[in-house]
Amino acid sequence: MPQVDLPPQRTRAGESAEATHRVLHLHRNVPGVLSKINALLAARGINVRSQRLETDAELGYVVLDVDPTESAAALEELESIPETVRTRVLW
Repeated sequence: MPQVDLPPQRTRAGESAEATHRVLHLHRNVPGVLSKINALLAARGINVRSQRLETDAELGYVVLDVDPTESAAALEELESIPETVRTRVLW
């Protein structure tokens, strides 16, 4: 499993730590997956505040911080990518 070192979730002035949701996406490591992730989220207008990616020979692991109102939509979009192994949202 790829190891992703994550900083604390970023907040804007006056926001609490709950101001973002962390979306985890595990996928097969093949060319174009990160492009698919970003295209789907952009098409839906989902605001990504932070994104981290690590891969090994077989798997890729993306961690996204998104606005809370968009986390369910982000999860749905990510699950539609054929290379997806698993997705999860941390509140």
